[in-house]
Amino acid sequence: WLNDDFSAPSALAEERSGAGQVASSVLVDRGVYRMQTPPGQLGWTLFDLAQTTSYHLETSAMLAAPSAGGAAGVIARFGGSGNFYLLSVDGSGASSVQLWLGGTPYTVQSSAAPAFAAGQANRLAVEDDGVRLRFYVNQVLVAEVLNPQLPFGRPGIAAIAAGAQEAVVDYDWIAIYRPQ
Repeated sequence: WLNDDFSAPSALAEERSGAGQVASSVLVDRGVYRMQTPPGQLGWTLFDLAQTTSYHLETSAMLAAPSAGGAAGVIARFGGSGNFYLLSVDGSGASSVQLWLGGTPYTVQSSAAPAFAAGQANRLAVEDDGVRLRFYVNQVLVAEVLNPQLPFGRPGIAAIAAGAQEAVVDYDWIAIYRPQ
């Protein structure tokens, strides 16, 4: 349905800037969509899939080495700023699936992610077939949520800076398509 390799200005990815806020922009010369998240914040870019009841979102994310305390992620079933599912993988390779309800995160599952490292491109994906959510890191299923608590909502990508440093995440490409 949607894809972008960020080799030209993007109609999919929003550009933002502002002091103390998440900044994002397409760096055409590098062919990436960069998200810079200030310390202690979570930033996201969402995609509109109107009239869609299932999808597979996949992207290639690279967590910049200087922000190894940060994390890259994908979002599913976004129903407002405090209600969504988030798969994140940090620079040490730890993955986490969280359910955010009313702005409070609840860990659904956490584990070591297969071969995810800061400074290297890694594939992140979420699949929503209407009945379950599946989260993948480097094409390996890391978590599955049956009968999700939230209704169908927008998917997206995220950059997380849980520590005292900003997180910088470069997305090389994104593709959203119908699940097989």
